[in-house]
Amino acid sequence: MNCIVTSDITKASHWLAKEDENNEFSNVTVGNLYALKYDEREHEYYIIDDEDRYSLIFLCHEGDFVIVN
Repeated sequence: MNCIVTSDITKASHWLAKEDENNEFSNVTVGNLYALKYDEREHEYYIIDDEDRYSLIFLCHEGDFVIVN
């Protein structure tokens, strides 16, 4: 699987969680890809975290927006 890093969330298909010592108790696993989803009503992107909850963790946790081919 090829991943291309992008700074444009509108072009990304996934978010890749990276090591983040300031967020050690977050509900994402470092190295995992999380599919980005878009909520039309709220006009915002989100992921489903490791506990199957809607999450905006990518706003404060280290990671990359990526395009998965």
